[in-house]
Formats: sequence, structure tokens, C-alpha cells
Amino acid sequence: MDNQRLKQYGLIFFIVIFILILGAVYFDELMKYVEGAALIGAAIGLLKLIYESNKTRKLKEAEFVASLNRDFTSNSLICSLYQKLEHDYRKPEDPSKIGEDDVVSFVVYLTFFETLHDLIVKGIIKIETIDDLFGYRFFIMIHNKVVQETELTAPKLIDSYINIFKLYDKWTKHRLRKMKKSGKRVSDVIVLWENNLFEHHPKCIEYLTNKEVAYGIQVAKPKDVFAIWAMQRRSLKATEKDDQELFAPSSFLSLKTMVLKKEVRIEKSRWGMMGYVGLKPVKNINRSVYRSNEEISLLTRVLSIDTMLVDLRYRKQGIQKRLIEEAIHFAKENNYDLICATVSPKNLHSLNNFMKSGFYISAENVLRYGGKLRHVVYFDIKKGDS
Repeated sequence: MDNQRLKQYGLIFFIVIFILILGAVYFDELMKYVEGAALIGAAIGLLKLIYESNKTRKLKEAEFVASLNRDFTSNSLICSLYQKLEHDYRKPEDPSKIGEDDVVSFVVYLTFFETLHDLIVKGIIKIETIDDLFGYRFFIMIHNKVVQETELTAPKLIDSYINIFKLYDKWTKHRLRKMKKSGKRVSDVIVLWENNLFEHHPKCIEYLTNKEVAYGIQVAKPKDVFAIWAMQRRSLKATEKDDQELFAPSSFLSLKTMVLKKEVRIEKSRWGMMGYVGLKPVKNINRSVYRSNEEISLLTRVLSIDTMLVDLRYRKQGIQKRLIEEAIHFAKENNYDLICATVSPKNLHSLNNFMKSGFYISAENVLRYGGKLRHVVYFDIKKGDS
């Protein structure tokens, strides 16, 4: 028994003795004090019993989780697949050869986590208890492109992994709560990768509780301005100085104006905003620059992709291409004749996305945004429809 606890028990002893002495002085009230002391003693005993019981339960739970970990680490199929998943997460530019030979490992790995889901549902263990030990292993598996394509979203197999989707839903909700408490970004508490195929799959969405979040592209609301602005700042901060001319972030005032006029479209997932595109009617510019060797009539309605950005965490998922397609759709719905945009000559990825969407280059190396070189691209709505 440590000195601190000994002092506590000594203090309690002297208090009880003092109460009994007072009871002796005031004999008529003695029975009341005795009853009170008995109730206090019973309450202390009950609290101690609850404490010891809770301590025993936590100890048994920890031992059970340790046994689960031994099952995970001692399974050769699971360990073999885990090594490949870990490699792909850390070195996406040099993926391991996960293929048909790993199908059995997929099933064993996923079945292990289906078992965890059953244990959580039955109240045997809690996500809070297993999060630190198994969370990383779970998320690098469920966000692996090959795992998603060959197992989780395969038409013949998707109904077999309902519990995996439910566990994913519970686990991500837990980690989002952790994020809110700690003030960290989502990417710090959840292993996000560039593959979320199942989150947009109709059958999978049935088992995700964040159904109030509209998946896909939607009109930005005033509250989204700050999220867009923060996205721009993060991208600018993460971009090397020599490459900062690849994009020209819009000012906060410009963004706010476009949002209020409903000219900004954003793509959202259950994690938040993934990207946005800002559209503006073209006014008071040299219109001939938007279609080479042709003078554009003043009656021609021209829409400009004023600004477009995909969040750092969600790039290489085809989001920019979807935003470009949304701009084309917006132009058609609002009877525009042309869509124009400017792209840095160094930004080959964006330039290729515009070309694949049906845009043409009308001018090269035009000075824009205070002297930055840009290629000007355009899309002819009428020709695109023909």
C-alpha cells in the first residue's frame, strides 16, 4: 500500500472516530450517526466494488484484444497481404503485385475484421479499445484500390461484405469524433488514400449513416467559402515556390461573390470538400483570344472557368475531370456558346484533362494574372453537341 493511500485511509478513520465521539456527547442522536456511518460505509464499499469490477473487466478486455492481435500476427496469409498493403500505402508510385494469387489472403484478412464487427455489435469489445491497434491495418486494407476492385465492389461479391461496410461506417464516425475533440484534420486521424470506390457505390451507401451528405457535385453555400479558402491556402503552402504559378488562387472576396451568385460548384464526400470549380460570365475582355483566328461576336455568350482546385488529399481520382464536365453541363443549361479557361503550360495534368474533355488550345503563353504564362483553352458548346 503506498503512502498516499495510507494517508487517505487514516483521514477517513479519524473522521469516523470524530463522528462517533460527537454521537457519544449527544447520546440521543447516537443512532442517527450510527445509521449515517453505516450508509457511508455501504456507499464506499459499493464504489470500491464497482471500481474493482470495472478494473477486472478492462483487464480481461485487454487480454482478449491481445489474443486477437496474436491471431492477426500469427496468420501467414494475413501478414503476407499486410506487407503488400503497407508497401502500397507508403510507396504508391511503386505498387506491389497484388493480384489473383492473393484472393485467399483477401478473404482471410476481411473475415478477421468481419469477426471484429460481430464482437463490437455484441458488446464484447469497443472500437475505442481496438482503434489504436487495428485501425491502421483496417484502413490501409479498405482503401487499397485492388482490394476494392476485386473484392469490395465486385458485382458478385459486394453483398458478402455488408459487415465490412458497417464496420467502416462505425470506425470512421469514431475517428471523426476524435478529430473534432483533438482539432486535427481528417487525414491525421484516418488513413485516407486516393480510392473510395465503395463510398459512391449505390449498394455500399445503404450501409453508411451519413446519408444526409449529398455525394457528388453541388452548388456551394455561403458557409463553404471558408472551407474553399482554406483549401486554397493549404495548396499554396504545399506548392514549391517555383511551381506556385501553376494555379492562381482566387481572392476571398472574389470567391464570396461567386458563391453568393451560385457560380461555384463543389464536390463533397462524407469527409468534406474534395474540390471546387468557380464559373463566371466573360465581360469586357478581348473575346477573339478565346478562339484562334476567329472574331467572336459580341452576341456570343462566353463562360469562364475562373478558378478550379482539387484538395491535396483527393487528387488523382478524376475529380478535376468531373468538375470540368460540370462546367460544360452548367454552360449548356444556361445557354452559353463557349467555355474558356487558362492553364499553366507546366500543368500538363490539368491541360490533358481539358483536352480529354473536348477543349482546344486557342492561344499559347498568354500573360495573365499579373504576368504569369498561360495557355488559353476553349470548348465550343454547339460543336460539342454535334
